[in-house]
Amino acid sequence: MSFAPPPPERVAALACGEKMYFTGKPCKRGHVAPRRVDSYSCSECLRERTEAWAKKNPNRAKEIDHAWKRKNAGRLAQRHAAYAEKNRDALRAYNKAWASRNSERVRNANRKRRARLNGGVLSANIEMVLRELQRGRCAVCCRRLGGNTHLDHIMPLALGGTNTDTNAQLLCRSCNQRKHAKHPVQFMQEQGYLL
Repeated sequence: MSFAPPPPERVAALACGEKMYFTGKPCKRGHVAPRRVDSYSCSECLRERTEAWAKKNPNRAKEIDHAWKRKNAGRLAQRHAAYAEKNRDALRAYNKAWASRNSERVRNANRKRRARLNGGVLSANIEMVLRELQRGRCAVCCRRLGGNTHLDHIMPLALGGTNTDTNAQLLCRSCNQRKHAKHPVQFMQEQGYLL
């Protein structure tokens, strides 16, 4: 999307219905920037004043920003969609890199999404708490948990279990894959731990 430069004279900008004009001359503060037709103000000076006001009035600035976004939601959605379409490959690469750097956050977000139907919320630091409670060992086979730890619902969500801290345990990858969505009693019987 390319924009035509603003006209060099205020009168020409007014005649064209433009909001800005550009003289190429510095303002009182030395900015060489477009100026507003309605106030003769330098756009850089306005930006600086706006930023200073927003720092002094953060709550009011946030309200104004939210109101503008609500009013222009359709325009913003179109702009975002056009940008996403134009930069699809770059965004995909960025998102993939972000997900690999933030695997714990991605895992938690996926868990939350899957668990919405069953209700409840896991604590943000649940893995760390469980690792300490379980002394760094798998809840089934008691082997040391390395980096390949799986957070498991004791009573699977598919069987009506809740997505709460009290229904969570850490398993090694192989135990979690064997357990899958089985009832905990059935799974432990299969492993030979229960009669």
